[in-house]
Amino acid sequence: TRRILFFLASRQASVSAAMAFQLLRQPVHDIQSRTTQYTAYALTAGTHAATVMLIGGALTVLTEVSVLIILTLGLLFVNPLMTAVVFTYFLVIGIGLGKVMRSWASNAGRAQAEAHVTSAQIVHEVLDNFRSIKVANRQNNYATRIAEMRWRAADAVANLQFLGQVPKYVFDSALVVGIGLFGLYALL
Repeated sequence: TRRILFFLASRQASVSAAMAFQLLRQPVHDIQSRTTQYTAYALTAGTHAATVMLIGGALTVLTEVSVLIILTLGLLFVNPLMTAVVFTYFLVIGIGLGKVMRSWASNAGRAQAEAHVTSAQIVHEVLDNFRSIKVANRQNNYATRIAEMRWRAADAVANLQFLGQVPKYVFDSALVVGIGLFGLYALL
């Protein structure tokens, strides 16, 4: 796992570098069509989210699926009918979980990106206009806006962290329920 994460981190750096080179080859009009904060997020935290977080999560799922395939093949030799039932049971749970998780993760990721970009925009605005903000006595207004965006970002990060754990809990619970159903079947 450690080697995979270091590999993904190096891929993240490569992707960021390639995006920077590609960005700097674009016409000025294209570069100015997006905010500085949006571009900075895409080159830094955005590539981290796309490589280490997304691909790393996918590799974890791939590992779990590999173990499940090995166990399924072993069970296939013991009882083919039970293997089909168990496979179908977990397949239905996996498909349902995938549909639910896709929506939740997309919303949480979008909220995190928007909060990071907006808070960076506010900080940039404060630094560019600090004198006028100080003269107008609007520091508290800007500090409150920055705090709100950081709270939103923190909530989104916490949601993403929690969502990373949900499949484990769902499949662990499904396993316990499945064992219970199998025990009921064996008693009948």
